[in-house]
Amino acid sequence: MLLIVNNQANPERLAAMPVTASDQDRVLVRHRDVGVAVVGVRAFPQAVMFQLLVKAWFAGDEQPNLAFGMPHLLRPGNFEFGAEHRDATGQWQPTVAHFAGGGGGGGAEPEGIWSYEFKWWVALAGDDLGLRLWCVWEERGVVPRSIAEFDMDRLLAASRASQPMWTV
Repeated sequence: MLLIVNNQANPERLAAMPVTASDQDRVLVRHRDVGVAVVGVRAFPQAVMFQLLVKAWFAGDEQPNLAFGMPHLLRPGNFEFGAEHRDATGQWQPTVAHFAGGGGGGGAEPEGIWSYEFKWWVALAGDDLGLRLWCVWEERGVVPRSIAEFDMDRLLAASRASQPMWTV
């Protein structure tokens, strides 16, 4: 995987116009009272950024624990999310999905429905043969891992097509 030096691949620090890869939106989970989708996939030089949408129905005073920015607050059974890339040997290897913000909660939705939107980014390398995201939410019955795989050729092509925001 790409070695990131001084956050080079971080799309939030790049002055680049991304290329939207709308055909890469994926449903990650559709289960009883939980839905998780990956939308708004945008490619930058050496990186891909996406929105993770999470909707869940909770009864009474129950509330989800989605403390992505504060992993020390997560407990066993809470929502877990991650990324993997396929290396040159064809094996899936863990890679870092960088949290880039977001949130949500109950309120505007019908009673008991909680809605969250989180931004994430993953570094890309030209030798990656695949990218997939996964989640598990044991408390909500999402086991084993639910997986969504992306078209790596399309993501890398979009990444190469992204342009600088301005020229110097």
